[in-house]
Amino acid sequence: MRMMSRYWMTGCMAIVLLAANQWTNGQDDEDAPTQRRGLIAIGSRYPMEQTVSRLAEAARSRGFALIAQVKRPAQAESRESSGDDAQVLVFGTPDGHTPVLQAANQESLDLPLKMIVRSHADGTSTVLFVDPDQLAARADLQDAGELADELAALPAVVGEALG
Repeated sequence: MRMMSRYWMTGCMAIVLLAANQWTNGQDDEDAPTQRRGLIAIGSRYPMEQTVSRLAEAARSRGFALIAQVKRPAQAESRESSGDDAQVLVFGTPDGHTPVLQAANQESLDLPLKMIVRSHADGTSTVLFVDPDQLAARADLQDAGELADELAALPAVVGEALG
């Protein structure tokens, strides 16, 4: 049985920041395996700032616009011990719109064109992004053919940035 979802494109920065902030406030269960959360994780040999820069450039070269870049609020005790830091990148169309999904039975919003970049104490980072196949399996995106194409391009963007 497919879960019904709402899908729309927005250029409203308030909606984009609200959805991005849901992750930075811990609503994304970080302890859950990435597969269960519908994310793909790819390691980067580059530090977080360089990875973010390379992702933005690779996305721009494929027609995406960087809509928002949200830094995770500092958590003093965890950053001192692990050096971990994170940022959320939200991409969209060149005219400044980005897709937003909302499951019919949930209040939270999801930005399928977001990437999460986490730094590690050893100077490397990890890029997390939505698994296009899992998203298609769990959301009813009948009128979102363009979104499917955009999602399918995410692995190529990450590959180009980290290659």
